Amino acid sequence: MEERREHERRAIRFKVVLSPPEGPHRYIMADAMDLSMGGMRIRLKEAIKSGGKIALRIARPFFQDMIDGTGEIIWQKGPDDSNDIFAGVRFIEMPFTKIKALIA
Repeated sequence: MEERREHERRAIRFKVVLSPPEGPHRYIMADAMDLSMGGMRIRLKEAIKSGGKIALRIARPFFQDMIDGTGEIIWQKGPDDSNDIFAGVRFIEMPFTKIKALIA
């Protein structure tokens, strides 16, 4: 099967807070599983609507600052046997110098 990814991915484990467009005060906690310059794969416990712009906050362990940006859910699978849902996030607006530092 041909690889379609544009950017190399790196396995990571960071907490992510998602704020979907259906509610400005609705927050969904997720775990980032891997990361690239173009997006990330996340694991969450509840489904999230695909498409449309979402706010993202990546919490880096052992660091004081957060990485804030926007993205789009482009796919989701699950729930699996442990009720986890996996989703792909494409970055729209992100501080790419900070993302690059995480995957270097």
